[in-house]
Amino acid sequence: MTVIKNILLNEKLLTAELKKLTVDEKIQAKKVLTTVANKLKLPSQKLLKALKSEGFEFADLVGASIPKPKPVAKKRAPRKLVLENQSFAIIDEKNKELAHAVGRGVTSYKDKGFNVVKYGELSSELQKVAKSLLN
Repeated sequence: MTVIKNILLNEKLLTAELKKLTVDEKIQAKKVLTTVANKLKLPSQKLLKALKSEGFEFADLVGASIPKPKPVAKKRAPRKLVLENQSFAIIDEKNKELAHAVGRGVTSYKDKGFNVVKYGELSSELQKVAKSLLN
């Protein structure tokens, strides 16, 4: 019984054991675990309040191994491109065609024979095209 208890109380051990099961056995195990989990009885709020008034905490009953909720990760703000720091490949200067060259793209455009320059090195007409590419 202690082996089962140890597996049920240790998430890593339980996960390892579940990975060993076949797909059919995993489906059956999920059904059983879901049914059993719904039958778990936790102390009522009324009982917890009564225990707290007597000086007991829930942690005293179950031990200190209560899993803490994971902090919610904040979403990163979208990256803002600084136009002056960007590189552009001049595809066709007469037709005012540019390509935004980022990272390895700079090397790729240079290898293909295109002229790659920073925004400040572009003519005023091509700077307008560059602005429209990034907006």
